[in-house]
Amino acid sequence: MADTVALTRRLMTLGVDLIDCSSGGLAGSPIPVGQSATYGYQVPYAAALKRETGVLTAAVGLIVHAEQAEAILSRGDADMVALAREMIYNPNWTIDAAQKLGVDPTFAVTRRRTAFWLDRRAATVPGLVPSTFGRAPEGAA
Repeated sequence: MADTVALTRRLMTLGVDLIDCSSGGLAGSPIPVGQSATYGYQVPYAAALKRETGVLTAAVGLIVHAEQAEAILSRGDADMVALAREMIYNPNWTIDAAQKLGVDPTFAVTRRRTAFWLDRRAATVPGLVPSTFGRAPEGAA
């Protein structure tokens, strides 16, 4: 971390505004031997770098839930979250997150035509639970 702080300070003088804080795994696993990856396992790197240098940071590392991402930002652990494999798994993550956080009831984050059909489905199907919210409700066929 000391090397990262020193490099970041140098990069800031050259105009770098944001550091994506990933341990990368370029020289083996970024996870210490005997440990396993947990939700947000690399977020402490972003928080520490931000605290030590004042640079804007992006957090990564098993950030998969909307509430989790929002908590990272709200706590000030990072200024941005970056999603990789989760976006591959769920390409509609942004729409899903906006719905779960209650910030986009009209599906404004998507194209107008798509928003129309999503809004219509939500308004006309009583008890609809989107697939990304978990298992289907009891009795759903």
